[in-house]
Amino acid sequence: MPTAQSVLGILFLHHNANEVVEQNLLSIKTHNPEALVITMSAGTAMAGGYSLSATPEVARLHAINPTRSSDWLVCSWFLQRKEQCDKWWIAAGMVRTSVRGTARS
Repeated sequence: MPTAQSVLGILFLHHNANEVVEQNLLSIKTHNPEALVITMSAGTAMAGGYSLSATPEVARLHAINPTRSSDWLVCSWFLQRKEQCDKWWIAAGMVRTSVRGTARS
């Protein structure tokens, strides 16, 4: 079971929580059971996840162009994060990603 001290962390970015996003999150978790998967939302946080609303200054910058500003979601998560992993992968809510077989450094 992944922990806050896992080797691999996956930051899953999403702007909303709909069926497609939830299916993609499940797929990432299923294909990467060794990874700690963290969610970061521009809207309402998923259970146990982070939300942009916790960092109002970053949220203001994100609002300038929300469809093209995933970097601000990463910045907001970085300011809030509690987890420590040796490596981080970033996945968007509308893609399917597997990092199975990733070499350790």
